Amino acid sequence: MVRALENYAFPKLGDLPTGQITAADIIEVLSPIWQEIPETARQIRNRICVVLDYANAKGWRPTEAPSGSRSLKAGRGLLRQVKSRENRKAMPYSALPDFITTLRRKPTFGRLALELLILTGVRSQEVRLATWAEFDFEERFWTIPADHMKRGKAHMVPLSDAALAVLAKAKAFRLPDADVVFPGAAGKPVSDMTLLMISPTRW
Repeated sequence: MVRALENYAFPKLGDLPTGQITAADIIEVLSPIWQEIPETARQIRNRICVVLDYANAKGWRPTEAPSGSRSLKAGRGLLRQVKSRENRKAMPYSALPDFITTLRRKPTFGRLALELLILTGVRSQEVRLATWAEFDFEERFWTIPADHMKRGKAHMVPLSDAALAVLAKAKAFRLPDADVVFPGAAGKPVSDMTLLMISPTRW
């Protein structure tokens, strides 16, 4: 849960005094992930409220946290979550070459991250959280640390020429002192929402 808070809550709330955090601020954190990863979003909401209630008890905040049964309830401040959903349909294999060509026309960290995901077959989190220290360019291996993996075990991924080319482009755009390979706002890892927004229908 700490990792989830670091990825989703801290970028928007981390610099705000606890006494200034409003329901609208929390909704801004939750809205991008409320439908995509509903269970994680609900856990983040609850954890934020626990922290704000604690701040109130300590005198650091004038009121308790916004209530999850009122302003932060689905159907009020947030959209109603879909209880069941189908998996997204895979892109037809025949459409992939044109998609990759389009993806490469305007290189951004988000598009490079998506291309590396396609080339390596890993999960989006593993690409988004990747740091330069994980890559051995001489041996052509990417060692994904256990805390980035769903099963909690380190994983080694061989790097093809195409994957190395993507990393070379990302390195050319590397921000000063940035450890993550694909940074988003303020040098933090690019978000899941950024990857979801990159689709042929939006170009």
